[in-house]
Amino acid sequence: ATYKTFTRIDGWTMKYPGDWTADDSNYATSGLVSFAAPTAGGTLRPNFGVTKTKTSFTADMVDYADLQGTIKTIIESSGGANVTTKVVSLPAGDAVRGDADLTKPGLSLKINQVQMYRDNVGFVLNFMSASDDYDTYKADAELMFQGFQPGI
Repeated sequence: ATYKTFTRIDGWTMKYPGDWTADDSNYATSGLVSFAAPTAGGTLRPNFGVTKTKTSFTADMVDYADLQGTIKTIIESSGGANVTTKVVSLPAGDAVRGDADLTKPGLSLKINQVQMYRDNVGFVLNFMSASDDYDTYKADAELMFQGFQPGI
């Protein structure tokens, strides 16, 4: 497999599969960069998003163990089921990961989300796939979680 590296001018980078596409056209307004898998068999193209937001706190103020409950509540309030959260150690540093199933009318999804914080900056990394396509693309998503560097 071949991989590309996406680099934002504000310093963060992401390794992603060479057959995926990157789109940062909404970054100025939402802080979101989207990565999309090639067309899949399911009802939704698997996608991975990175959102950068400003925060009012420093990294040493974040308690990742406490953050697990907050993330679980947010995912459940969005319709997530079978939600699990855990503190993870990635090459970019500590983070909280949430995994869940999400069912909407006519659509069954799996989501994986990672949140990490640096001084006055938060990053949310989110992978979403139709349940039918999840096993095909979960290794790509893991590569992207592992290949993210905040540049801070």
